[in-house]
Amino acid sequence: METVTVAALKRASLHGTGFSPGQTVRYVVVDADGTGAGRVRLAHEHTDRYDHDWYADAAVRAIESILAPIGWHEADIRDSLIGTTDTTLHAYTEGSDP
Repeated sequence: METVTVAALKRASLHGTGFSPGQTVRYVVVDADGTGAGRVRLAHEHTDRYDHDWYADAAVRAIESILAPIGWHEADIRDSLIGTTDTTLHAYTEGSDP
């Protein structure tokens, strides 16, 4: 299976957007289990959805890379998240001054 970055590059090519070697490709993963260019949306495309599970797994992997030296691994991190709730970024800005 191709990476989501390859999917983003294919999507950019389909949209006529060219990228140079080393250039940053910004995208949102909308369906990690899908195939081809439909797995992602480019940063300039509007989307109301994203693949929550893909981002949650990526976050756990990132946290594990930081905490593994002190003995915390994926199972420990996931166990510590049991009972927590998700929220939106908007929830943190409600009631704040502009």
